[in-house]
Amino acid sequence: MAPKTPYTPLSTKGSEIRVLTLLPSPGEPDRPIQCRLRVVSLNNNPEYEALSYVWGNTAERKPIEVDGCEMQVTTNLEAALRRLRHATHERYLWVDALCIDQDNVEEKETQIPLMEKIYTLAAPALIWLGETTSPDLDAFFSIANEEPKDRQRRIARTVLCFHPWERRKTYAAQAFCGMMELVSLPYWSRMWTIQEFWLP
Repeated sequence: MAPKTPYTPLSTKGSEIRVLTLLPSPGEPDRPIQCRLRVVSLNNNPEYEALSYVWGNTAERKPIEVDGCEMQVTTNLEAALRRLRHATHERYLWVDALCIDQDNVEEKETQIPLMEKIYTLAAPALIWLGETTSPDLDAFFSIANEEPKDRQRRIARTVLCFHPWERRKTYAAQAFCGMMELVSLPYWSRMWTIQEFWLP
């Protein structure tokens, strides 16, 4: 007996893709990830968000449920889906590892050329940089979200009170370290994710 699979064939004409429905988890953040797949045509301008991410260590995997089938995904993707999951309503995503049958060579050959169009039509495209507990990154995003005048005032205070012997990190200096950490993440070391980032 063939193993159960959530995949149904796609049209070979090159306009059909699968969209992942990420099911909500009301009040249960630790509940296992549950999803559904549906086939849509790009010609009909389907509503979805495209996820740009790095797979991460393919040897480290976690189970999720797709149309009643257990599937193993990388821990980085599982973490992304967990963060993106709403508590009350469904979310529609295009995720390469799940929306393309990775065991179907012929399908991959027809789907990969569509990726530019998939990301271009997405509303919007989402970038997942990975899980972090870094206080430096928290400081960076905190300052990045401030009003421009508040941001300038905080940075000016940092410059005015800086001394070479001062070892304590000011908040703006901590944010700068966070920015450097951000641009050093694995996401930016993969050519295809950078291409996805720059697509309109």
